[in-house]
Amino acid sequence: HHNSSVALMMDGILVCAMQEERFTREKNFWGMPKASIQSVLDFAGIGVKDIDQIAFAGQRHSAHVNLTRDEHLKRLKNSVQMDLIDGIRGRSEVPVHLIFRRRINIMMRQGLQGFFFERDVKAMQKARRELLLEYFPRMVKLPISFIDHHTCHYSSAFYGGESIDEPVLVFTNDNQGDRLSASVSIAHPDGRREFLSKNQDRDSIGMLWGLVTLLMGFVPLEHEYKLMGMAPYASPESSRKVADAIANLFSFEEGVFKIKLRSVQSVINLQPIVDELYKIMRFQRFDSVCGGLQLFTEEALSQWIEYWISK
Repeated sequence: HHNSSVALMMDGILVCAMQEERFTREKNFWGMPKASIQSVLDFAGIGVKDIDQIAFAGQRHSAHVNLTRDEHLKRLKNSVQMDLIDGIRGRSEVPVHLIFRRRINIMMRQGLQGFFFERDVKAMQKARRELLLEYFPRMVKLPISFIDHHTCHYSSAFYGGESIDEPVLVFTNDNQGDRLSASVSIAHPDGRREFLSKNQDRDSIGMLWGLVTLLMGFVPLEHEYKLMGMAPYASPESSRKVADAIANLFSFEEGVFKIKLRSVQSVINLQPIVDELYKIMRFQRFDSVCGGLQLFTEEALSQWIEYWISK
């Protein structure tokens, strides 16, 4: 997937990690980390025969290879251009028949989420296995696991710190992965994980950042940091105005964020919230938009964390 990378663990110790962009010279390279895999093996002085098992991050990830930035942007732009009226008026780059077909597809997926998720998982995992073995055929007999997206984030926090002798809270929050955008868990000293809360992918604050990044003409999954960099230039008053407008799009109940607007759209086709964000951003200075988004995020995540600490 995007930001392709690999890490090598030996006896529970992180020995080496590498990103494929270092070799391809393409920022956030999207594809199989072929050169990175070979580089960490060379660094450790081992070969494929010495590997015990392989773990892929994420259960459901596309197996697209070498997706360019332009292709990535086109897919994202098409995913939010779902308004039939815009299509009929010729204001959308997506043909009307394709918009209609995709809306029907989304309605079906919303009604049968479990079925389509499991079907996609099987197809994508099969494709990822085949892609790996295409590059490294000698790995054919190795056991391969696919680890849930937010379990990976949880593990990074839990195992990346010092050992614990009492239960601790672990939070994960990002764009989305494997149908979740956030989770709250209790990590126990013996390694047990106790789930307290899960936030659905379509109610994602991380996705909100991706959408604003896209609407401002930047590249989602890469240029969000530029919005963060512009945020301090906004006046407190203008940031407050935008933050309050964004906050009105969300509700916060029992420790979970939800987008108030509901329709047949899913997390990858958030037309209703795109329309609302456009109204909020129109005629606003770019730094005010960035400052408001940053302020809303800080306050929302603080509210979320404080709730679960108190709970």
